[in-house]
Amino acid sequence: MVLRLTAYHYPKNMVLPQGYSPPNLAVSTLYWKAWLMLLMLLMLIAHYPGSLGSEAWNSFPPTLRALMEMCITNDFATSSVTTDQTELQVAAIEKQTILEFETHLGAASTKTVITENNSLLLSQLTSLDPRGSTRRPDLCFDRQKEINHSFIDNSQNLINRSLIAH
Repeated sequence: MVLRLTAYHYPKNMVLPQGYSPPNLAVSTLYWKAWLMLLMLLMLIAHYPGSLGSEAWNSFPPTLRALMEMCITNDFATSSVTTDQTELQVAAIEKQTILEFETHLGAASTKTVITENNSLLLSQLTSLDPRGSTRRPDLCFDRQKEINHSFIDNSQNLINRSLIAH
Protein backbone atom coordinates (compact mmCIF):
# COMPACT_ATOMS: atom_id res chain seq x y z
CA MET A 1 0.00 0.00 0.00
CA VAL A 2 1.08 3.58 -0.64
CA LEU A 3 1.10 4.40 3.06
CA ARG A 4 3.93 1.91 3.70
CA LEU A 5 6.19 4.10 1.57
CA THR A 6 5.94 6.81 4.22
CA ALA A 7 7.57 4.67 6.93
CA TYR A 8 10.31 6.24 9.04
CA HIS A 9 13.53 4.24 9.02
CA TYR A 10 15.93 5.01 11.82
CA PRO A 11 19.67 4.78 11.23
CA LYS A 12 20.59 1.10 11.29
CA ASN A 13 23.86 1.83 13.08
CA MET A 14 21.85 2.79 16.19
CA VAL A 15 21.71 0.03 18.76
CA LEU A 16 18.38 -0.11 20.54
CA PRO A 17 17.93 -1.82 23.91
CA GLN A 18 17.61 -5.57 23.76
CA GLY A 19 13.96 -6.60 23.68
CA TYR A 20 12.78 -3.16 22.54
CA SER A 21 10.85 -3.15 19.27
CA PRO A 22 10.78 0.20 17.48
CA PRO A 23 7.25 1.46 16.78
CA ASN A 24 5.78 1.68 13.30
CA LEU A 25 6.14 5.36 12.51
CA ALA A 26 5.71 7.46 9.37
CA VAL A 27 7.09 10.79 8.29
CA SER A 28 4.05 13.01 8.92
CA THR A 29 4.21 15.11 5.76
CA LEU A 30 4.64 12.05 3.57
CA TYR A 31 1.93 10.16 5.45
CA TRP A 32 -0.70 12.83 4.89
CA LYS A 33 0.38 13.35 1.28
CA ALA A 34 -0.17 9.62 0.73
CA TRP A 35 -3.65 9.92 2.25
CA LEU A 36 -4.28 12.85 -0.07
CA MET A 37 -3.23 10.78 -3.07
CA LEU A 38 -5.58 8.00 -2.01
CA LEU A 39 -8.33 10.51 -1.46
CA MET A 40 -7.86 12.02 -4.92
CA LEU A 41 -8.21 8.57 -6.44
CA LEU A 42 -11.32 7.90 -4.41
CA MET A 43 -13.01 11.29 -4.74
CA LEU A 44 -14.83 10.17 -7.84
CA ILE A 45 -15.65 6.84 -6.23
CA ALA A 46 -17.24 8.68 -3.30
CA HIS A 47 -19.71 10.28 -5.72
CA TYR A 48 -20.88 6.84 -6.90
CA PRO A 49 -22.12 5.31 -3.64
CA GLY A 50 -24.11 2.53 -5.29
CA SER A 51 -21.10 0.76 -6.74
CA LEU A 52 -17.48 1.55 -6.08
CA GLY A 53 -18.28 3.99 -3.28
CA SER A 54 -19.91 1.36 -1.09
CA GLU A 55 -17.02 -1.05 -1.65
CA ALA A 56 -14.49 1.62 -0.71
CA TRP A 57 -16.58 2.69 2.28
CA ASN A 58 -16.80 -0.87 3.64
CA SER A 59 -13.24 -1.94 2.83
CA PHE A 60 -11.04 0.99 3.70
CA PRO A 61 -9.81 2.34 7.04
CA PRO A 62 -11.88 4.81 9.09
CA THR A 63 -9.63 7.75 8.22
CA LEU A 64 -10.36 7.32 4.52
CA ARG A 65 -14.08 6.97 5.22
CA ALA A 66 -13.99 10.27 7.13
CA LEU A 67 -12.18 11.93 4.22
CA MET A 68 -14.71 10.49 1.75
CA GLU A 69 -17.50 11.88 3.93
CA MET A 70 -15.92 15.32 3.72
CA CYS A 71 -15.89 15.09 -0.08
CA ILE A 72 -19.45 13.80 -0.37
CA THR A 73 -20.83 16.54 1.87
CA ASN A 74 -18.38 19.17 0.61
CA ASP A 75 -17.89 20.07 4.26
CA PHE A 76 -14.23 20.28 5.17
CA ALA A 77 -14.74 22.08 8.46
CA THR A 78 -16.81 19.46 10.28
CA SER A 79 -16.90 15.73 9.86
CA SER A 80 -16.67 12.55 11.85
CA VAL A 81 -13.03 13.57 12.43
CA THR A 82 -13.74 15.48 15.61
CA THR A 83 -11.69 16.10 18.68
CA ASP A 84 -12.96 13.68 21.28
CA GLN A 85 -11.51 11.68 24.16
CA THR A 86 -10.45 8.78 21.95
CA GLU A 87 -8.50 11.04 19.61
CA LEU A 88 -6.85 12.79 22.54
CA GLN A 89 -5.89 9.45 24.07
CA VAL A 90 -4.47 8.16 20.78
CA ALA A 91 -2.47 11.39 20.35
CA ALA A 92 -1.09 11.13 23.90
CA ILE A 93 -0.04 7.50 23.39
CA GLU A 94 1.55 8.40 20.06
CA LYS A 95 3.47 11.27 21.64
CA GLN A 96 4.73 9.03 24.44
CA THR A 97 5.72 6.29 21.97
CA ILE A 98 7.70 8.73 19.81
CA LEU A 99 9.43 10.26 22.83
CA GLU A 100 10.37 6.82 24.15
CA PHE A 101 11.72 5.81 20.74
CA GLU A 102 13.70 9.03 20.38
CA THR A 103 15.04 8.58 23.92
CA HIS A 104 16.40 5.17 22.91
CA LEU A 105 17.93 6.67 19.78
CA GLY A 106 19.40 9.56 21.78
CA ALA A 107 20.77 7.25 24.44
CA ALA A 108 22.41 5.16 21.74
CA SER A 109 24.18 8.15 20.22
CA THR A 110 24.49 11.13 22.58
CA LYS A 111 23.16 9.91 25.94
CA THR A 112 20.71 12.85 25.79
CA VAL A 113 17.46 12.75 27.72
CA ILE A 114 14.65 13.55 25.29
CA THR A 115 11.66 15.62 26.34
CA GLU A 116 8.84 17.35 24.46
CA ASN A 117 10.91 20.55 24.48
CA ASN A 118 14.03 19.13 22.80
CA SER A 119 12.49 16.37 20.69
CA LEU A 120 13.37 16.49 17.01
CA LEU A 121 11.07 13.67 15.93
CA LEU A 122 7.84 14.56 17.73
CA SER A 123 6.77 17.14 15.14
CA GLN A 124 8.08 15.06 12.23
CA LEU A 125 6.57 11.62 12.86
CA THR A 126 3.17 10.04 13.29
CA SER A 127 2.00 6.50 13.97
CA LEU A 128 1.90 4.34 10.88
CA ASP A 129 -1.43 2.70 11.63
CA PRO A 130 -3.75 3.38 8.70
CA ARG A 131 -6.37 0.89 9.90
CA GLY A 132 -6.36 2.37 13.39
CA SER A 133 -8.72 5.00 14.74
CA THR A 134 -9.59 8.06 12.69
CA ARG A 135 -6.90 10.72 12.86
CA ARG A 136 -7.09 14.46 12.37
CA PRO A 137 -4.98 15.49 9.37
CA ASP A 138 -2.44 18.26 9.69
CA LEU A 139 -3.38 21.76 8.52
CA CYS A 140 -1.54 21.73 5.19
CA PHE A 141 -3.46 18.57 4.30
CA ASP A 142 -6.77 20.30 4.94
CA ARG A 143 -5.94 23.21 2.64
CA GLN A 144 -4.63 20.97 -0.15
CA LYS A 145 -7.70 18.75 0.12
CA GLU A 146 -9.99 21.74 -0.41
CA ILE A 147 -7.97 22.86 -3.45
CA ASN A 148 -8.09 19.37 -4.98
CA HIS A 149 -11.82 19.00 -4.32
CA SER A 150 -12.47 22.36 -5.97
CA PHE A 151 -10.36 21.35 -8.98
CA ILE A 152 -12.26 18.08 -9.40
CA ASP A 153 -15.62 19.87 -9.07
CA ASN A 154 -14.59 22.36 -11.76
CA SER A 155 -13.38 19.52 -14.01
CA GLN A 156 -16.68 17.68 -13.60
CA ASN A 157 -18.59 20.86 -14.46
CA LEU A 158 -16.55 21.30 -17.65
CA ILE A 159 -17.14 17.67 -18.65
CA ASN A 160 -20.88 17.97 -17.99
CA ARG A 161 -21.08 21.21 -20.03
CA SER A 162 -19.27 19.61 -22.98
CA LEU A 163 -21.61 16.60 -22.85
CA ILE A 164 -24.68 18.84 -22.81
CA ALA A 165 -23.31 20.95 -25.69
CA HIS A 166 -22.98 17.88 -27.90
